[in-house]
Amino acid sequence: MHLKQIEEARKLATPFAHVFTGVDTFPAFVVQYVPDNGVSSAYRAKIALVLATSMTFTTGAAGVTAVGDSQATADGIGTAGVITISGEDYDTCGELMDYINGHPAWRMYLVGARRATLMATILAKTAAFCDVDNGLTFYFDASEGLKSGALAISGEKFVNNGVNGHLKDADSQCENKLLHLAVTCGMTGNGHLRLYSCSQKADGDGLSFAITTATQITKGEANLAEVFHQSTRGERLVIELDAATSFDSIAECQFVGKTAVLSNDRIVDEKNY
Repeated sequence: MHLKQIEEARKLATPFAHVFTGVDTFPAFVVQYVPDNGVSSAYRAKIALVLATSMTFTTGAAGVTAVGDSQATADGIGTAGVITISGEDYDTCGELMDYINGHPAWRMYLVGARRATLMATILAKTAAFCDVDNGLTFYFDASEGLKSGALAISGEKFVNNGVNGHLKDADSQCENKLLHLAVTCGMTGNGHLRLYSCSQKADGDGLSFAITTATQITKGEANLAEVFHQSTRGERLVIELDAATSFDSIAECQFVGKTAVLSNDRIVDEKNY
């Protein structure tokens, strides 16, 4: 990697905003079915999530057929397509991701969730198709667990449901940067803003800022073109909000960031969820 290539990638990095208007709209992770690695490229696939209990995977023409166990078919995962997410096995997002990625027809990456994030904090979802180009996004439940929400400045994403449709921060050597944030929200007992540099394989240390003045915090307002905080190269920059007692409402919640792709083979100009 040459200096000119790095400089060009940094110049091409495009700032864009993440804006949230509801507490249950923060992205935790994305899961996708890869038809070419499954039973048939014509299959459809769905996933449902029962809060703090289980994830159910189905396939078939309408996405309603049980997929069997993890050894029975190419689509197989869990026990008759069901993964228990309580107890000690897959109760964290990192453990679940490792398990899903161990099955060729299915794949997952973390967005705002860290590996240690409990699955008990993820919002329930009725069965929805996950074989679409960008996969199926799962969100935080602000009334559960840490009473929080999070997102990531990241170039990690699914661009299609093909075998090579997963673009990764680590492979692309992404530099993920936060320029500005402005948050005014209903946090009973006040709360914290935390910034982490996390890979998909490990959680990093974080910076913590107290939210105590009318549940409001802004950072990077002095110069919107300058970087306020940056991840380690190849890792996503996770921005996490958590409340002491409850996270009830959002009056303003916006984050402006950008991703420099040092491999210089793409430009990140949209959200990854």
